[in-house]
Amino acid sequence: MIRRNSLILIIVIVVGIFTLVSCRATSTVGNFDPIAVPYSYSLTEIDGNTLTLRLFVGSKDSKFTNPDNYSRLELVSGNDRLEVRLSGEIFLDNSLGKINKRDIYMVDLPLILGVGAGFEMSDAYLAIQWRNGETEELYLGDISFVLVDDTPIQDAEITFCVVNPIGHIGERDCYSLPALELRVAVSRDILLTKVDLALSKYGIDQNKILVFNQEADIQKIEDSIGNKSIFVDYPSHFSLATTNAPSYDIGELLLTEGDNLVILPLVSSVSNYNTIIETGAKLTYTVDGIEKNHLVPQKLLFNEFFWTVDAVKELAERVGN
Repeated sequence: MIRRNSLILIIVIVVGIFTLVSCRATSTVGNFDPIAVPYSYSLTEIDGNTLTLRLFVGSKDSKFTNPDNYSRLELVSGNDRLEVRLSGEIFLDNSLGKINKRDIYMVDLPLILGVGAGFEMSDAYLAIQWRNGETEELYLGDISFVLVDDTPIQDAEITFCVVNPIGHIGERDCYSLPALELRVAVSRDILLTKVDLALSKYGIDQNKILVFNQEADIQKIEDSIGNKSIFVDYPSHFSLATTNAPSYDIGELLLTEGDNLVILPLVSSVSNYNTIIETGAKLTYTVDGIEKNHLVPQKLLFNEFFWTVDAVKELAERVGN
């Protein structure tokens, strides 16, 4: 029996459904100073409560690239405020190319979140107070910090589990994540009932879940994910359908002893564009009539996508700039 007191940090960034207010930082396709990338995060392992915010700026000398320029950083939602701070060096990438004769640079701001309890923040902003006294706000979206119950987790039946992205590049190099691949090894048959990312605007389409437990079938699906032919073989499973009531309940899905590969098509209540970039999961399953839980380690998906100038243009249009 293992006792875990784990904090799941959820950052939900929603594209195209909110109107940015006048106090936020402004940017246009010709003026990338800055554009904040609207990502979604589902974290099950908090290493110092860190989060990386990605920006695109129109100059390598932008004020956002110099840590000495920052005086105070807060996440703000209504009357709720949470102070954050830079946790390390700001990453500045080489120019991605030119838009309207301006070089565009990618910047990563590593933030430490002072989180010790569960709470939610809707329509959150990153409020920046600069050393020169000026202030600025970047719209982030919805943020929730969910505290996992401090109860014993008996999960001896699951001997290995990892979640992988099944993403694709759409028009103008725009990345989206319509499904997840769950690899699970179990020591005996179990009934999987829920795969919870705790991102309220997303869910799983239980009618389109695919399960493979034969070695040859698993290898075939792995190959099709790698070469992207899975989108041709199962075209209706990767549309990221919209629904009014997304859920992570999946009925009773039988996972048999040994290795299992599960394809989890995602749904959304807000858009057919999914911004999940880092995710773990909390699995709920039953064995011998006893309900149990298992926490899946989070996986950072940054390396699944390389930004291009066209992708940045698409991002600017999606966030209404």
